[in-house]
Amino acid sequence: MSKFPENSEMRTSKDFCNRIKELIEENDCASNKDFAKLVGVSFPVISKAVNFGIIPSTKMLIKIADSLDISLLYLLGNSSENDFIGSNSPSDFYNRVEELAKERNEKYGEIASKLTFSRTYFYAWKKTNTLPSVEYAKVIADYFNVSLDYLFGRSDYRK
Repeated sequence: MSKFPENSEMRTSKDFCNRIKELIEENDCASNKDFAKLVGVSFPVISKAVNFGIIPSTKMLIKIADSLDISLLYLLGNSSENDFIGSNSPSDFYNRVEELAKERNEKYGEIASKLTFSRTYFYAWKKTNTLPSVEYAKVIADYFNVSLDYLFGRSDYRK
């Protein structure tokens, strides 16, 4: 199972790089190391984001967004609006996907056949307690017409 779709454009992002730099400044962090400590991730994660625009794992993105109380799209630099409202009873990706599939009365195989990856990915993500790359997650969120934050159980607002 590939971590990223073929020809993925989501491994690096200038917008993400710029947003991280803005967040470091907005949070009055004297250094990348201070910001890494603030958001609870390792210094190399922030250093790679600032210097090369490398997007970390989805779990790291969620950790950063949670610590700053911001939306994932805002963090990624895909939105200029930080309209994030956290969930009163957070869920997780696996439960949300299952719930969304049930609403449509579809099985993972049916969903995956309409998307760009194998149906086994859903099972593999759950079995290995991993999350899809941001690019796969965006495809899934778009399919269900929900936000990334809703998909990952961070918000109760679908859009």
